[in-house]
Amino acid sequence: MPPAMADPSTYASTRLRDIKADPDTWADVWRWRGEFDAAQTPRLQREVLGLARQIGADSHLAVLAQAFASSDAEVRFDAAHSLALLPEDRMRDGFALGFAASDPETRADVLSIIPQLQPHLRAALLETALAAGASDVQARAIEMLSQHPSPPFFSALIQGLRTVSSENRPALDDAIEEIVQEKFSTFEQGRRWWEENRGHYDDLMSLIPQASE
Repeated sequence: MPPAMADPSTYASTRLRDIKADPDTWADVWRWRGEFDAAQTPRLQREVLGLARQIGADSHLAVLAQAFASSDAEVRFDAAHSLALLPEDRMRDGFALGFAASDPETRADVLSIIPQLQPHLRAALLETALAAGASDVQARAIEMLSQHPSPPFFSALIQGLRTVSSENRPALDDAIEEIVQEKFSTFEQGRRWWEENRGHYDDLMSLIPQASE
């Protein structure tokens, strides 16, 4: 066992000295994945995840998939909630890893974080959820996008026309029809319609009254 792994309580301080002494080695994301692999207990896994997050987005993202695959629920919980600490331009990558987690409770936990984030981040993350492989993630994303309609959320639903599974397509079609009373056979059809009609809807997806000619 590497010396830093001998005592979880001193892991971070020991490893920080190693990183300071050889920063180039620790800039390699594969080094971080090896570090997580070497963590033989849930406590050490949580320590590795926490330190990787402190070091930067690359190291954080490097261990997230491993953390989401951990057999320990607390490690998976920490990984899910650490997503909110990623830089905004890296969040989609991190959430995509969470949506791909094998444990359905973990996937649900990842989705539950989205409403806690700044409003301008939510549509893109839910669009990412619509492209996820897990049916439950897609289904919940459709619900979330349709509960509080807005132009960014509706744009995400339109993107879903090219990504959701056949299982979830009826729910997506119903959500779109409920908001704009339209049905689209293809993504391109929906994209064109939204491009042409976006200006007719306000921020709550209500039709803007048009002045009579």
